[in-house]
Amino acid sequence: MAAFLSGDRVICHHEFIKHCTTREAFYRGLRHPEYRVGESSSGLILTDFQKEFPKSPTVIIERDPNEVCESLNDLGLPTAIHMVDEWQSKLDRLIGMRVTFNHLDDLLPDVCQYLGLRYSKIKHDIFRPLIIETVDFNAQNLSIWR
Repeated sequence: MAAFLSGDRVICHHEFIKHCTTREAFYRGLRHPEYRVGESSSGLILTDFQKEFPKSPTVIIERDPNEVCESLNDLGLPTAIHMVDEWQSKLDRLIGMRVTFNHLDDLLPDVCQYLGLRYSKIKHDIFRPLIIETVDFNAQNLSIWR
């Protein structure tokens, strides 16, 4: 998603949060004087990004909690369903465009419009079969948000 949304003076990070050792470093990394900067991250619900960037549009990709739990466990991030339920309550409080995970592909033109980005069907067709996963989110870089 991040790679698809990058381009035309837009940089969208993917799981940038995992590379930051402080909250300040994370928020600083989302600011740039010449580019729009975004973050595609499951960990955003741990932050106060909507308070820090109140004018930034947010797209919330919703997924069945059991699928989230299974996916995280498959990535080697042991997750219990009660943790996913807690995150869901935080997601419910976010303001933005909501898209279900299973309909994201069909709604990508609408997502781009909402974000103020140009949609490209050619780019969409190139990116559609790609699966990009990150697995190095760990207790150390997660701990700054607790």
